[in-house]
Amino acid sequence: MITEREQALLAALREGRRAIGDHFAPNDCYATGPVTGDHFRDLVQCPACSFIAMYDAVVDAPISEQRLREIEDGEVGL
Repeated sequence: MITEREQALLAALREGRRAIGDHFAPNDCYATGPVTGDHFRDLVQCPACSFIAMYDAVVDAPISEQRLREIEDGEVGL
């Protein structure tokens, strides 16, 4: 069964994705400037693209058959 913390994390992920909205690389890409000290992450990597890639990997991640049955039976809310 999904915990309250997991529900909160999923809600935060969905809200972050909603906040980014439509993001068309490379025209919508941006850099943060010196934030992390990692030159690539600060000056080259677009944080929106990075978040979308991580979000898609988590949201599209395969789930177990048992978990799928729980969701289908309404035992778990996503």
